Amino acid sequence: MAQPPLKAPLNLPSALLDAIRHEGFARYQRFLKGIKAYQNHPYQRKIKPLPVVFQESTSRLFLSQATQPQGMIVIVPSLINRSYILDLAENNSFIRKLGEQGYTTLLVDWGDPTVLEQPLGLDGYMGRLLRMVEAAKLQAGDQPVYIMGYCMGGLLAMAAAILKPKFFKGLCLLATPWDFHVAPMPFAQALSRHWPSWQSLLPSLSVVPVEWLQWYFSALNPLQILQKFSKFGDLPQQSVAAQQFVALEDWLNDGVAVTQRVIQESLENWYRDNLPVQAQWRVCGQIIDPRYVDCPILAVLPKQDRIVPPASASAISSNLPSIKMVTIDAGHIGMVASPRAAPQTIAAIVNWLNTLS
Repeated sequence: MAQPPLKAPLNLPSALLDAIRHEGFARYQRFLKGIKAYQNHPYQRKIKPLPVVFQESTSRLFLSQATQPQGMIVIVPSLINRSYILDLAENNSFIRKLGEQGYTTLLVDWGDPTVLEQPLGLDGYMGRLLRMVEAAKLQAGDQPVYIMGYCMGGLLAMAAAILKPKFFKGLCLLATPWDFHVAPMPFAQALSRHWPSWQSLLPSLSVVPVEWLQWYFSALNPLQILQKFSKFGDLPQQSVAAQQFVALEDWLNDGVAVTQRVIQESLENWYRDNLPVQAQWRVCGQIIDPRYVDCPILAVLPKQDRIVPPASASAISSNLPSIKMVTIDAGHIGMVASPRAAPQTIAAIVNWLNTLS
């Protein structure tokens, strides 16, 4: 491929311009090599499917049974992502590792919104979640039931714990935002800059395409795409590291559209008005304040989180000094999907659960 011509500013030496041109072209070629390697990689996710114990429209509740169960955990992921980040591969499954530690899990999978979901806001999805936890209680029998939320799912899990008092023995929050105006909060800042555009576009949509949301996440670190694919192109393509990269990248590219009302309410109540930290956010008519949770709470905070900075997640402790806080050396996704970091998260959860039994 021929190198593109570069028009030289008069104040730069031609040798320097040549060096810049060669380096830029070399980086582009390395990035392109990584993209092609990803597109041609033979890896496909193959994992034993989990049984479904509850289904409502496209939303399902998956069961991962522990061999020697000590309790059951209902896990609530974000509405904007596929749940299988928590069940990524046979040798890298967050929920199956919890099963090895004695905890059966029921994983919520929200599914793609259909015409039935298009009118739903957070209250509508909360009603569905409450029906799921009722099914979980039946499934659990005499076992203690806990609820865990990941990212946005942590806000929903907390709401469920408040709306179902005496139902859960513990609430666990993984990388859950609480103060949406804390600095730095790049995702919130990017959304606030484009708020007028969202206001004008949202009324015309029934669902918000996943590509719109992915753009904001990629904008948090614009160079990351260049860096990660350039690095991937240099990996031995049959290596475990290459397969792990493809598995995660496939999940990242497999997003979920979100209803217009969910996006509207999230943008206004959380990112614009910052209602949770002010104890003014309501779901199903109920103020969602951690002080109203009647069971112990654990919050696990990844130190390298770019999506939910630790200062945002840790702000919940100002409303509830008794909360147990654990910080781990991980990123937002790595805390549940990295073979190095996920065991830290699981250890923190299991150690805490063992203190409750």
